[in-house]
Amino acid sequence: MKLAILLVVVALGAVGCRQEDIPVNLFFGNQENLLWSSTARVVVFPLSANPTTCGPLRDRVQGNDTAASIWDSGIRPVCDFNAGAVALDSVPDGKLHYVALAYDRDDAMTMLMSGCLTVDVNELDPATGVRITLMQNSLYNPYVGMRPACNDVPDKCITGTNCFPP
Repeated sequence: MKLAILLVVVALGAVGCRQEDIPVNLFFGNQENLLWSSTARVVVFPLSANPTTCGPLRDRVQGNDTAASIWDSGIRPVCDFNAGAVALDSVPDGKLHYVALAYDRDDAMTMLMSGCLTVDVNELDPATGVRITLMQNSLYNPYVGMRPACNDVPDKCITGTNCFPP
């Protein structure tokens, strides 16, 4: 009986779910993009959800259709993604789609930026983790020509200064 349990445990380990946490990092292109973003979310999908591209998955996440996802960070303060506080705790081996959205401060969860990456976590440096580059939403950018009320990322994320105009 003990041998059967051991074989099942070994077989499950061979099929593959990572045991260590993998950090999730979002890159906003420039400091102001991060300063204007309020919250963010990363959702992981299997390739079977859309085998050729992860672009349509962004629309599904924006519409809160994440039923096919295998991991979801939930909506978190954007500074969590800058500080390394978000990590994948268990995802299967193999290529997966990582979809990220950054939201405006409004209650409507308006998307400011989005990004997508298709990668196998086994091909990543565990210390660096998943690195998703976000692009601005070309249809919505209410902050053109404005300067954030906070000075920089530490001012927003460490001091807690509100970056948004009154």
